[in-house]
Formats: sequence, C-alpha cells, structure tokens
Amino acid sequence: MWLLRENLADALIELDLLNDAEAKLFPDVVHVDSTFYEGKTKTVTVNSFERNPAARKLCIKHYGSKCAVCGLEFEYLYGDIGEGFIHVHHLKEISSIGKEDKINPVEDMRPGCPNCHAMLHRKKPAFSIEELRGMISKIQSNTTKPAQ
Repeated sequence: MWLLRENLADALIELDLLNDAEAKLFPDVVHVDSTFYEGKTKTVTVNSFERNPAARKLCIKHYGSKCAVCGLEFEYLYGDIGEGFIHVHHLKEISSIGKEDKINPVEDMRPGCPNCHAMLHRKKPAFSIEELRGMISKIQSNTTKPAQ
C-alpha cells in the first residue's frame, strides 16, 4: 500500500493536481490549512527591455490618454488623480525583437488602459488592438443589460 506524505499532498492541492474528490481518498493525510502567508522575499533574475520615456510621452501627446482598445479615459472616471494616466502598448513586442531597435512613437505605439494592455498580452504574439476590440464588441453584443 502506498502512503502519501503530508507535504506532497499539500503541494498537489496547491498546484491543483489533487482535487477535493481525490483528497477524500486520503482523509488522514490531506488537510486544508486556512492560514495563508504572503510577502516572503525572493530573488528573481529577469531580462528587462528598456522603455524610452520620451517615446512614451510623444505617443500620448499624439493620441491622448484614451485607451485605444476600450476608450477609457481615467480622468473621466477618477477625476484629477486619473488625469494623463495611461499605459503605452508597443504594436511590435519589444521582447520579440531581442535587441535595441529604433521605434516611431506614433506608428509603433498606442495608449492602452492597464486592463486592455494586460489582455493584449494574454497570448504570444500579442493580440492586435483590432482583435481585442472585436472580442469586446462581440461580448458586449451578446450581453443584455438589466433594466434600471
């Protein structure tokens, strides 16, 4: 008979490799600890691709601080603290180029809210702005709003 060690069972549950039904197979070993910890420090080594703050400013100067995907302008939602706040999306991913490269802030960059920017990068290569706009439009057209 095999015995499942407690720390292995905990790891399997944490990794979603052991579900509740399976956990019941090992009632003496598997327990769910309701104490959670965060904030432990760890060292991470990564490659970071530099962004040019002047290029970012020129992109925003040209397009404004309105999200190119969903149209959100933080100032209209948050007032003064949202004025000018926006992320900038590179149409060609810097990480895919792999070296320092010349960019044109108007042709190669677009403003994007943090949510849309994150969604653009949900796959590699990134979704295009038009693809994401289409997804949003399709979802919104299939969603009915409750009566007010």
